[in-house]
Amino acid sequence: MAVGDATAAQRAAVADSGPVLVYDGVCGLCSASVRFVLRTERDDSLRFVAYQSDVGGELLRAYGMDQDTIDSVVYIADGQAFRRSAAVFAMAGHMRLPWRLVRVFRIVPGWLRDAVYRLIAKTRYRIFGRRPRCSLPAGRRAAAARDRFLGEWVAVDGR
Repeated sequence: MAVGDATAAQRAAVADSGPVLVYDGVCGLCSASVRFVLRTERDDSLRFVAYQSDVGGELLRAYGMDQDTIDSVVYIADGQAFRRSAAVFAMAGHMRLPWRLVRVFRIVPGWLRDAVYRLIAKTRYRIFGRRPRCSLPAGRRAAAARDRFLGEWVAVDGR
């Protein structure tokens, strides 16, 4: 289910440049997930932005969310924003097999999927740690991916 609506100009700006994944840039799990997506995606259509960045905050506000209280990954495409498990399933559509098959879990009721998501979100810092910023893996692939990151929160291997 989509949440929030952006202005027509904001929707057009996001739609023109492809889907965006808004994630927690200081979360160890979230940063690892972004690196995983970079390794397993089918194409290079996804862009990424930490919600702590100015760009991430603007995108969230455009869809009626607050970067200070958000506890979820947000997938934005075609003028719609998806949160929690709906965002994960939308993002999985960009991944190669077998990872795309995670979408079969959409048959599980949304309230149950999101309850599990909220539990993981609530404990993510304690289990996976907190970092000063998201870091990308080094190497040729990381250099090519750097242009797909919006905002100022990305560092390569902590630099």
